[in-house]
Amino acid sequence: MSINLFEINNTFSVPDLEEKLKNLDLKNSFDFKNEKQKNKVLETRSEITVIEDNLEKFAERLELKKFTENKDEWKKFYVFANSDFIWPSTMNINERREVFDYIIYPDWDPVGEELARNTIGYRCLLESGTLDKSKGTHILIVHGKLVEYGDDESPEKEEELEEKYPGCFYVPVDERIIEIRKFSINNNNRKKK
Repeated sequence: MSINLFEINNTFSVPDLEEKLKNLDLKNSFDFKNEKQKNKVLETRSEITVIEDNLEKFAERLELKKFTENKDEWKKFYVFANSDFIWPSTMNINERREVFDYIIYPDWDPVGEELARNTIGYRCLLESGTLDKSKGTHILIVHGKLVEYGDDESPEKEEELEEKYPGCFYVPVDERIIEIRKFSINNNNRKKK
């Protein structure tokens, strides 16, 4: 079963779940109000085991080791993304790091997950080739999905949207790439032999 990245709504982090489950004794069913609750705990423990088993492969596949060796940070990203997640093919290492940081650093709370979804959503929309320039110069992305087209680039419009949809993206339909060239200057004052 695959979970859609843009429909993820986690109420507990993996460490929180591990802490809550650590001291539960599954042999004593009186710890649980009913069989359904017991099954839920068993299912949660099973999910944690699966996460632990897949975490190394997940981090390797997504090249998370380039960002950190911290397995708790990998877990946090795993919970956000899910085991089937792959980076959009045109997303460069800097964009990937930005998405990763949105998820793992508490400084980005409460909009970090929204920013991550929208960054990935924007890249996917650009890759899909489905954006229609005739509908507007900009698009509004909320929860990783295209909400509307628009032509207003004003700071007031962006401020209004950010207030209404914290973490949203109001971005150009055409990705604007700025190429920066680096070159060295030779010292012409060297003696020629």
